[in-house]
Order: sequence, then structure tokens, then C-alpha cells
Amino acid sequence: MNTTVMPHLYHSPAEVSHALFLFRCLLLVGFTVLVWDGFLMFTRELKAIRKMDNLAYRCAFIWNRVGVLFSLSPYLIGLFSPRPLTDKICQNLEISASILYVVADSLGNLSAVVTVFLLWNRRPGTLALLLSGAVVAFCCNIVLMVLNSVYGFTEIKWIPDAGIDSCYVVDYSRYIIGIYSVQLCFDVYAAILVLINAMDMPRTVNTQILGALRSQGGWLLLATLVLRLLNLLLAILHWTTFWLLGIIVIEPLISILNARLIAQTCEHEPAERSPSPEGQDIVYMIELTTDIKVDSPRPPYDRYARRSRRVKSDMC
Repeated sequence: MNTTVMPHLYHSPAEVSHALFLFRCLLLVGFTVLVWDGFLMFTRELKAIRKMDNLAYRCAFIWNRVGVLFSLSPYLIGLFSPRPLTDKICQNLEISASILYVVADSLGNLSAVVTVFLLWNRRPGTLALLLSGAVVAFCCNIVLMVLNSVYGFTEIKWIPDAGIDSCYVVDYSRYIIGIYSVQLCFDVYAAILVLINAMDMPRTVNTQILGALRSQGGWLLLATLVLRLLNLLLAILHWTTFWLLGIIVIEPLISILNARLIAQTCEHEPAERSPSPEGQDIVYMIELTTDIKVDSPRPPYDRYARRSRRVKSDMC
């Protein structure tokens, strides 16, 4: 086998074969878990989608699920191709997967925007802060992914040896560190806003901060932050192809956590009242009558009645 295309971490085709076997198993596990959890959460997520009054939020929530599946499809082709591929095809598959990954993750950030926005009682200022952070993260990821596509995907090869027959990343891409760092920063930003909201609640509601964080999905946010940090560590440690774990394994888990977080938030949000016009009139009349009884115990002044009494006295 041509040793020039082998990564520095592995020294024999047998080790490369074992590594590819591991990645194939992990890819199937991530794909299966994502699909199975989608079936389990279908009814709950459908109710959450119906509660959203904005089409953009609904699309972001749906793409958070479907987009990750699409981003895994090029890896399925590259690792389980029934026919030999070329180096160029492997590079195109990786570029396609990276673009889909960035788009899916950015819309996953929009799902986090919706979650925090609902927790902050739909405050416009909070929405503006979150959207600005999501746009900045998306632009940074696009720039880094373009640089990665131009300079980082030249070392993806097709290895035709028996027992391998797969696309393989034979070099390390430093731009992945930047992409994972941007994702971690945005999730930390969203988690800080959730923490501030939870710390503000005991001043108006008699509740504990930990209880408020639990009800607002704080543990799901913490798990997401841990997974993001793991992504960054795998990329920093220069474990050649191990940064791919962030896409084929960790990203499906983050997508599942985001879906559960927004579903939980929609379930705890109070339903908006939409009374009929007749109901509004009835409530208004009751409030008006109550105000008259409490604030004005005496009957209203009638100048015509007083005038008639004066005329009677003159006549007498």
C-alpha cells in the first residue's frame, strides 16, 4: 500500500481498516439514534410545532432534525460505497457534507434562539440579541468552511485496498477548530441568557434557581455545552480523523438535545388566550360593573333629575 497517503497516526493498513470499521459503526449508530428518536418524539414535537406562530421558527425546528440526516448522507456514501470512487468524488462528498453540516447547525442555533426567546416571555430585545449572535456565528462558520473547502480538503483520498475501500481523511484540517469554537461560543452565549433569566425569576416568583434551571432545560443546555467542548478537544488534540466524530456522532446528539429542549419549552409556555368577541364583551361588562360598585358607590349625577326636583319645590 502507498504509505504516502496514510495518516501519521496509523502505521499499517490493518490499523486503518480498524479505524474505518470504528467510524462506520459510529456513523450507523448516530444515524440510527437520530431516526429512532425522531419516531419517539414525533407526537411531542408536532405539538411543539403547532404552538409556534412563526413559519421561520417551524422551518428551523424541522431542519434541525432533517438537516443533520442530510449532512450524514455523504458520509454514508463515502464509507459504504458499493463501487470504487475517486479522490475528487471523495473531496466533493466531504464539501457537500460540510456545507449541509454548517447550515443544519446554524438552523439548530435558530432553534436555540426560539427556546431562549420563549423563556424570556417573548421580549423583542432578547430576540434581537439572539438573532445578532446567530447571524455572527453563521457568517463566521461560512467563512471558515469556505477556507476549509479550499485549503483543508485536499488530503481526502480513496483507499482501494481490500478491507478498506473507502474515502479517508489523511491529514488534519486546522479550520475545524475555528468552526467548533464558534459553535461553543454561541451555545455559551445562549446558556448565559438562560441563567440570567433563571436568576431573575426568584425576585418575582418564589422559586429556587436550580428548580428554575431544571424547568427551563438547564441540564439539556449543560449536556450540549459538554458535547461542544468535546468537539473542540478532539479537534485541538490533532487526532487526524477524530474531529469527524463531531459530525457523525456528536452533532446528531446535539440535534436531539435541541429538539427536546424546544419541545419542553413549548410545553411549559402558557397557551395564549383568544376569546371570542362575545366573551370579550362579557368580561368587559363585568369589570365595568365591578368598578362602579367599588369606586363609585353613589349613583351617577343626573342634572335633569335635580332640575325636576327644583321645579317641584318652586311649585310648592
